Amino acid sequence: MEGLREKPKITPIESSGQELSPEMREHFDSLIKEASSHYWTFDKLGNWSKFYHDWEENNLAFKKTFLEVRKIWVKMKEGDTNFKEFFKDKIRDDLNAKAYEAYRYFTLYQDLYGVGDYKFLSEILDHEAVWTNSDGSLMHNLLQAMGESKSQDCVATIIKYIDHVLSPEYKRKSHIDSDLDNAISAMINIIGADKTCDILDSLAEADNTLKGWLEKNKIKAKIKNGSIKFYLFGSHRVEEFDLVTENERLATLETELEEFEKNPPPPKKHKMSPDMFGSPFKDLDKNENDDWIIPGPYISETNKTKEAISKPKEKVSHTESLLDDNAIRWERGRLLNLYGRFKPKAEKPIGMTTGNYLDGMTATLGIGVSSPDHYLGILNGVIDEKNIRKEGEELPTLKEVEEAYQVVAVAFARGLSLGILERRVDDAISEIDRAKDFIGSCAEKFDDPTQISFLLSLTDQLGQLQVFLSEQVAVTPPPEIPESAQSFLITHPSTKRVREVADFRDLLAEKIKWYIANDLHHNLQSIQLKIENVGTEDEKIVPVSGPSFGRLKSIIEEYKRGIELYKKVEQSDVPVYWEARESLVKDFDSKRNVVFGRDGRYFFTALKASEFGQRRSVQKYVVITSSMVGHHDQRRKDMATKYLHQNGVTLDFNFIDTGFSGTIPEFAIRALADADNTHLSHDEVNSKIKLLSSSHPGRAQIARRHGSNAAQTIEDRPKSIDRPDHLVLDENGKVYPAINPNPVKEQLRAWVVEHVSFRNFVPKLDYDHLPAELKISPETLKRLKEKGLISDQLPEKTVDDILLDVEKESEENSEDNEWMTRTALDTRVEGKLTSFMEKHLDDISKEKQGEILKDAMRLYEVSRDKVAPVVLDFARWCLERAKPGQKVLFLARDGLAPWIAARMLVRQGKFPGITEDQLKYAHLSRNITWQEDETTLKQYLSQLGVEDDGEDLLTVDVGMFGAIHQSLQELYPQKKVNSLYLISASRDEGIEGYLSDVKKGTGSIDPIWKSIPGNPAVHFIEDTFSGFYGSTQGLEKSEDGTIKPKLGVPYSREVYLKRLAAIDGIVDHILSLEPGDPQKNSAELNVYLASQFKEDKKYIMVPHE
Repeated sequence: MEGLREKPKITPIESSGQELSPEMREHFDSLIKEASSHYWTFDKLGNWSKFYHDWEENNLAFKKTFLEVRKIWVKMKEGDTNFKEFFKDKIRDDLNAKAYEAYRYFTLYQDLYGVGDYKFLSEILDHEAVWTNSDGSLMHNLLQAMGESKSQDCVATIIKYIDHVLSPEYKRKSHIDSDLDNAISAMINIIGADKTCDILDSLAEADNTLKGWLEKNKIKAKIKNGSIKFYLFGSHRVEEFDLVTENERLATLETELEEFEKNPPPPKKHKMSPDMFGSPFKDLDKNENDDWIIPGPYISETNKTKEAISKPKEKVSHTESLLDDNAIRWERGRLLNLYGRFKPKAEKPIGMTTGNYLDGMTATLGIGVSSPDHYLGILNGVIDEKNIRKEGEELPTLKEVEEAYQVVAVAFARGLSLGILERRVDDAISEIDRAKDFIGSCAEKFDDPTQISFLLSLTDQLGQLQVFLSEQVAVTPPPEIPESAQSFLITHPSTKRVREVADFRDLLAEKIKWYIANDLHHNLQSIQLKIENVGTEDEKIVPVSGPSFGRLKSIIEEYKRGIELYKKVEQSDVPVYWEARESLVKDFDSKRNVVFGRDGRYFFTALKASEFGQRRSVQKYVVITSSMVGHHDQRRKDMATKYLHQNGVTLDFNFIDTGFSGTIPEFAIRALADADNTHLSHDEVNSKIKLLSSSHPGRAQIARRHGSNAAQTIEDRPKSIDRPDHLVLDENGKVYPAINPNPVKEQLRAWVVEHVSFRNFVPKLDYDHLPAELKISPETLKRLKEKGLISDQLPEKTVDDILLDVEKESEENSEDNEWMTRTALDTRVEGKLTSFMEKHLDDISKEKQGEILKDAMRLYEVSRDKVAPVVLDFARWCLERAKPGQKVLFLARDGLAPWIAARMLVRQGKFPGITEDQLKYAHLSRNITWQEDETTLKQYLSQLGVEDDGEDLLTVDVGMFGAIHQSLQELYPQKKVNSLYLISASRDEGIEGYLSDVKKGTGSIDPIWKSIPGNPAVHFIEDTFSGFYGSTQGLEKSEDGTIKPKLGVPYSREVYLKRLAAIDGIVDHILSLEPGDPQKNSAELNVYLASQFKEDKKYIMVPHE
């Protein structure tokens, strides 16, 4: 390759050389600097109607920002040619210096001047700093701009760029395919597909590398079939600028802003349609055979046509009824696997495009597809490469009407899936057009009028589908789903592996596609047609067996029904399960449970999910029905006993059923007791039985608040199997209930009900706060980082950022005395916490947000005014005992607040003999000092500056009993370890307490600290101010050989917000308020904890760990 290409000669691009005064340069520079901080907003400024639409739709804060940005934009445009050339030089200079601000600058430049300056576009794309950059963002923007400009003068630069991509200096080797595709697509948009192919042929003759790439990737074929085409991701066309008009617009905007501030409009309300998901579940099947009047997933009342509302059910012919009966035949006796994920499994998957759509629709003809996976791929827009025509090949000719029926059925299912499940209605209608045209062209090649009529009737079915889908264009957005139905993360406590549980709607759509794929697979193999009314004017071909279009529509309906069912189950069933679970744990200390029956499946799932990855309790599930019960039938009892033993059920379990008398659990208990020759009294049997709703006076009801109606509702929920009437013994000696599956629709609905239990009870991780040791897949990690929901930094870095932010703010407001008042601090922190909630808690109601904010602000004030003065005094007391050069270990996590206070005191120059580098935050806990080996501990502490032969060691902690102190003294026997505790309950030598010290005698201890275990005041001081991460789980060696902490379990978003408020209170007091008298500070804190805290604690406490 290198032998055929000379290495490009790179020279820096020269500036325009225009002469500007220093004042003008400074002015232009300031404009660019201001614009750079708002460059994401600039893309709306070049089109007035687009800008004004956004202006009208947004709130006051947005309008203020948007107006300021538009003023900057006008000033930049007002600079005319001088500013334009200055800006181009700015981009050139940045590229020459490889400062990498060029991407942002070029984005602004495009938003100001559009894409017309092809010479400048070419100049930038050809610069070495652009095409050798491992980040391809600027390259792709330039190619987009060239393609949009349609300037043929850009073609030479694109050719040169292709040469750069194939050169050794190119750094994006793993992206070569997509980078060349982008270049080729831009060229296609400028000069067309044919000329592009000619140029590529010419280039390939001189370059074997390019020739090989073109042949390997079949580029010419892709160009001709439309697989490679130019996609414009947002136009950069800019309207002609007129200063007079722009000044008039700015004046109008300022007037509107003033009016908006004086008379703000009422908040917008988005009212949901009254019929939205309104039908009860028991009525869902009544209209299953209706023709096209499926209540669309999200049709608003105002958008329903009169015809659609009032259209009566059409009469179903005997033939149509027979087709439906035959189409459902494959389901009988089949238990469809609906667990797991259902993704396309093509060997060489190719995305469906305009050019290969018909390849996908005709791929089933004559190849004997033996798996639903093929159809699942089609429904998801994926085609196996082997099913796409080779270059020059024609589509297969339909020789039989059965083949047309096959193609239309697949196109029909794909259209429904794309339009309803993926909500891409326009794309679905467009695809169906191609299928109609294909079938219509095939009809012209048939001679038999009856066959032609049948093909045209198939195109009519597709046309009706388009009419239905077109009604979806004006639909309302999807209704709000419960929070539990949104995506979330779970982690296995022992393996620490993280898995993202997808949005319920995505999972439901997957199941429905899998259902349809199976339906197509079975019914396309059983197509049978017959001719009715032979020899008459009404002669026609009708399907007797094969895919049913009405049935496909009814399967798609399960999407809406599934969401409806989810909400009903969460509203009525989940509260019952929560109460029942709490009763088992609190009232009966239940550690071993067996749940009975098909209707008990969902409570069992709730119990199992609530302890995911843990082994605190044993949960079992069995199916024994009333027809299996026989107290005097020894064979039945023996079979039941074997079945129970096989599932690990013994007499020490709680036997749980939905309701009402407990006959089935009693039979199971008696059978087990007889097998063990154990006699149980009636009271003993009753004590083992727990019922959600009990009609038996001696048997516990574990869902007392909900009663028999709730239990009856649960019993009536859909189930995947019919009620078994006996147990069977298989050839391996295993006992199972006799399984008779319900229809697949019922199985799908049963999956929905069970999934509600799983999602509501499985412990979730918060996106806002993920511990670092979790094993997250690269895909999940990338998705979370794109959402801005995961951080890579350790607590030390988090604290550094907090201190940097507050100190900057303090410096900026150093001359503003009002900034340091309590009222001003309250306002600032409330704004900070509100901003956090808008980013991370926007999925909960405003009312709930208000409650959370109120509690967090109450905690902030307590932290700032009551706790922080004592923390500051304690930190000062500790620093007074530190020696110059001595390492002081503030022990994680309770030592976080004193560590922050000590660092701030040192920064303020209060302890000139102490440096901030002496103050180390050490990730140590009792468990770590016990579980980690000596070598690991010493290496970690050595990284903090603690050596065997160094000075004595000083540690700082909240308290209490000195376990870590003892471990460190044993680790360094030649050193003197001293520990300073806020509250000391230790009598060990070397430990001293500040607020309370047991060694000073009980008379000197305030009553609030006399009892340590279970003391809410101790928990408050220990837990609330310990930062943003759970207890450190251990130490591990990183790739660079250093020892790093494995951070602990995550907190909920609400708890994280409270902890943030607590730390803000500490920092704000130190920066802004007078320290006060230490004795008085301690006394006030003790008084507060003994009095008002008793009322406040239910609002400001975080969970004790």
